[in-house]
Amino acid sequence: MTFSIRLAKYREVRDLGAIEVRARSRFSEDQMSTEHRSYKTPHTALLACRSQGLLWVADAPSIGAVGFCAATQTEDGLHVLQMSVLPTHGRNGIGTRFLQRVDREASDRGLKYVTLTTFAHIAWNAPAYHRYGFQSLESDDMPPALLERMENERAAGLSHRVAMRKSAV
Repeated sequence: MTFSIRLAKYREVRDLGAIEVRARSRFSEDQMSTEHRSYKTPHTALLACRSQGLLWVADAPSIGAVGFCAATQTEDGLHVLQMSVLPTHGRNGIGTRFLQRVDREASDRGLKYVTLTTFAHIAWNAPAYHRYGFQSLESDDMPPALLERMENERAAGLSHRVAMRKSAV
């Protein structure tokens, strides 16, 4: 499959929630509740990422956006807020290209690292990110904003979550 990674256009932002929900269809009820599978990152959060130049789409010719990656800048790094790829386009290297783009952006901005939160027990989550150089963090090693994010995820009912960090290249 041919695709390119590019900054999201303003008019595309409203459609990214549908990609996010469809991407979560891969999760079983045991892995993620129906409520969480239907959650969409707020439109305002995606617009904020876009305004920082940190919202990318995977654009497939004649199809359009088949995935997206949203990040936010923290004091010393970039945090991957959400990365979603349509299941019909998964396993084509889109996630890898998104991670490379985030890493390059962090480096271009002179930032030290990239962080994310994910499920520890699902093969295409934490174990996959480990292969890309991310390391799991203990609470004592988390910057305050990341620790707060983990606490908010727990409060929202998400379990088996882990925070991860990778040095920017």
